[in-house]
Amino acid sequence: MYVAASQCVLLFLSKGYFFSPNCLKEVDAALEGDKPLILVHESDIKKGGAPLEALRADCESKERIAVFEKGGEVLPWHRVSDFQLLTLKMIAVRVLHCMPSYLYASDFNPGAAEMVEEFVERFKEVTVTQEPPPCLQPNRNSRRLTRRLSAPLAMLGLDHREELTHMVLYLNDQTFVGEMGQHLAREVKQARALGIEILLVHENDPAHGGCAFDKLFQTTPEELVSEGLYHKVAVACHPGPHRAVSLALIAKEVGGVKKRSKVAAAIQSTRSAASSVGSGRFTYRRSSKQRSLSNFFAARSRSTTVASTELPTSSV
Repeated sequence: MYVAASQCVLLFLSKGYFFSPNCLKEVDAALEGDKPLILVHESDIKKGGAPLEALRADCESKERIAVFEKGGEVLPWHRVSDFQLLTLKMIAVRVLHCMPSYLYASDFNPGAAEMVEEFVERFKEVTVTQEPPPCLQPNRNSRRLTRRLSAPLAMLGLDHREELTHMVLYLNDQTFVGEMGQHLAREVKQARALGIEILLVHENDPAHGGCAFDKLFQTTPEELVSEGLYHKVAVACHPGPHRAVSLALIAKEVGGVKKRSKVAAAIQSTRSAASSVGSGRFTYRRSSKQRSLSNFFAARSRSTTVASTELPTSSV
């Protein structure tokens, strides 16, 4: 069913929605599949809308109150284009937040699997799937690790049944060395040809084979170097307390964003508005009569200033 193949489900709530058998089938499929929900409310009664409280009561009567619990904040749909644009942007943001990234770590890349496991351990809200992505030709004895990451990270990507989004290239003193290195180079080249983003992670901890980046130019095949493999800056993985920062930077590379509370978001919004007022960034259109009056008083002020400077000084 198409609901099962969807990353998220948008429910457009209008009068009688929860009494429609087809709508209830979609709702049940979304809840059963644990799909993220986006709730949009038709606010215009003349356009088939209904009070939100009434819709919530209808939902509860059908024993599907989990829709509102899972859907979070309901987005209003107004019949004015300016307001609609904002709602559409809010919908787009939520859709993006529902799209996961899928990481691939090759067994021909020593330490890559352990690096991915460490990343997964740091960010707990992770669902693991063992289904291999079909877009790379399988190498014998290779292992595919795909990770679907969810909140608090906002991830961008595709369903693992279609194609993965990132290949982790873990860079240490064993990368591209020997026969395994040759297999790894072929995988990297193939992934780049398919448009899969290569996530460069440079190990700096000597205990994990960390090395200077210059050494990698000695082991990396010249073809990959000349094709721009290292044009993008690698994420540096440092030991000790800085490790957490490195893992956060990896999350950022695959689309993660810092989750802010509603209170923090509201405070930031208020500060931005106050800053706009203080800096005078708000503008408005003045009518021709207003501009004429403004010009008149400005000219009057200038003439008064000039006249005052030309007054003779009285002598005692």
